[in-house]
Amino acid sequence: MISCRGTNVWTQQPQRWSTAAIGRDARGRVLFIHARSPYSTHDLIDILLELPLGLERAMYVEGGPEAQLYVNSGGLEREWVGGDENRRAWPVPNVIGIVRRAAH
Repeated sequence: MISCRGTNVWTQQPQRWSTAAIGRDARGRVLFIHARSPYSTHDLIDILLELPLGLERAMYVEGGPEAQLYVNSGGLEREWVGGDENRRAWPVPNVIGIVRRAAH
């Protein structure tokens, strides 16, 4: 989505869908991005680059109803699903899990 040089590399397309992406900001922090409302991927990238996030790179991980974000940490549990009309999580084709490392 966003190249190593910080530029939009997605060709404009007429299709619009929800998007899940993973990015990195200028401080090296990982950003998990979920856009429920449908945008063309090209337009979403432009929107993300305009935000004061310092977003330097981003990788598309899923689109449409399968574009989901689930967080369960420190007593907080939240789930965001793709699609404006969708109210339930679909079976997902890919999962990225994160576990806190033990303190040394």
